[in-house]
Amino acid sequence: MILPKHFVLPKTGLLIIALAVWVFWVQSALCQPKPVKYPTVQAALDRFDNDADLQTASWGYYVKRVNNGEVIAAANALKTLRPASALKVITTAAALTVLGAEQTFTTKIEYDGVIDNNGNLHGNLYITGGGDPTLATNRSDIAPTIEVVLKQWVAVVQKRGIKRVEGAIIGDAGFFPDDMIPRQWIWEDIGNYFGAGVSGLNFHENRYDLVLSSGKAGSVVKTVKIIPPVPNFTLINQLTAAGSTDEGYIFGAPYQNTAVARGTIPPNQSGYVIRGSVPEPAVFAAHNLQLALEQAGIAIAQPATSVRQLSILGSYSKKERFMLHLEASPPVKKIVYWCNKRSVNLFAETLLRAMGKQQYGSGTVENGIKAVRQNLLARGIDVAGFIMQDGSGLSPLNAVSAKMMTDVLANYAQDAGFDDFYQSLPLAGSSADDGFLKSFMNTPAAAGKVRAKSGYISNNRAYCGYIKTNKGSLLAFTIMVNNYTCTNSQMKQKIEQLLLPLVQME
Repeated sequence: MILPKHFVLPKTGLLIIALAVWVFWVQSALCQPKPVKYPTVQAALDRFDNDADLQTASWGYYVKRVNNGEVIAAANALKTLRPASALKVITTAAALTVLGAEQTFTTKIEYDGVIDNNGNLHGNLYITGGGDPTLATNRSDIAPTIEVVLKQWVAVVQKRGIKRVEGAIIGDAGFFPDDMIPRQWIWEDIGNYFGAGVSGLNFHENRYDLVLSSGKAGSVVKTVKIIPPVPNFTLINQLTAAGSTDEGYIFGAPYQNTAVARGTIPPNQSGYVIRGSVPEPAVFAAHNLQLALEQAGIAIAQPATSVRQLSILGSYSKKERFMLHLEASPPVKKIVYWCNKRSVNLFAETLLRAMGKQQYGSGTVENGIKAVRQNLLARGIDVAGFIMQDGSGLSPLNAVSAKMMTDVLANYAQDAGFDDFYQSLPLAGSSADDGFLKSFMNTPAAAGKVRAKSGYISNNRAYCGYIKTNKGSLLAFTIMVNNYTCTNSQMKQKIEQLLLPLVQME
């Protein structure tokens, strides 16, 4: 259409044109890429996202400032993934709140019957458990070792003037139910030390050392001894000598007195050790006390047993007991410290059951999980998609999102008792730290600035914790990667490169 030379556009036409120009400008502005606030962080995330070794993997990443909740980086943050041992941060944080940092577990040495003038106890001696996961540990920096504990118990019996026990040494594990392991743990794990179940009477972390010797490649590995001794236990050794790493596994189960060792250990080894889980810790404790008493000249008439075994046989009758000795564990805050520093599954599982017992009257796995979930909900944590099957992360059926893990960390940082939890996390790049992250983030730029709990099961790796930036800001972060195709070492290096720009943030 051709307009007359002196045509004047009506005012409504001018408005329409102005509006069209404004809409075009707004659309153009919206199409422009948003400025990236943290470009080095985003660049590292883009490299990670495009890595060929992650193309078939599932992974999630979430980082936020603790003080104001600002989200620094996020990718697949709502996807639920296997956390492995990183799950311990949820269990231990809850334990410090639900149980209290100063709470302890107690163990009693008791007897029933009477002690005559000749020092004969016409009755039984009892080790009555209170769930202490550190009792007679092999770690002298955590609590008294088995040698120290047994020596102390013998001295207690001697001080009371007992020279002979006409009955038996009886382990009482009734503090917790008899279902020692979560139902979802796998067969390959439960016979090994890291799959040791929880008992109301834990003893020596419910584990034994299988000492071995090997000859040339392809030869049969020989059993040297089992220490401490496990009563009525048969270990079938099918190990052979091959390779350069420990590929030996013990297959066994709670309350089963036969186990099989399969796989390989390196050739030409002397005193080589793989560690197994004890089938019944209460009998294990009673037997080792009996050996120590007999070595001190105190005779025991009957073999060591447990309240559980006597009850199955129908020969247990509850009698009045008299206490000889009361032993307290380290406080919960110290158990949490070593649980996270050394990733001790037994400690995490015991804390879980203790929360269930305290909150709901019975220390089942299910009650423990219920207590943890209730604690999270009380903190305002969104638990959508959260699947918890144990306290340690050993079950492959655990699932949690990176966002939820990070939200828990950021939330807990506001608690008055936060320092107990914060100090329990391994300090990356520090040779002096008690944890397992000495080689992680071990560069001049990052060493000593990351506190984190790691997690690993086959082709699944996770890290979650806190990062202090160069400006001193505290960040909470989680990275979980499931089913990657590179080596474990390569995956660790990729995660380090992803996290490094967070440390360097100004």
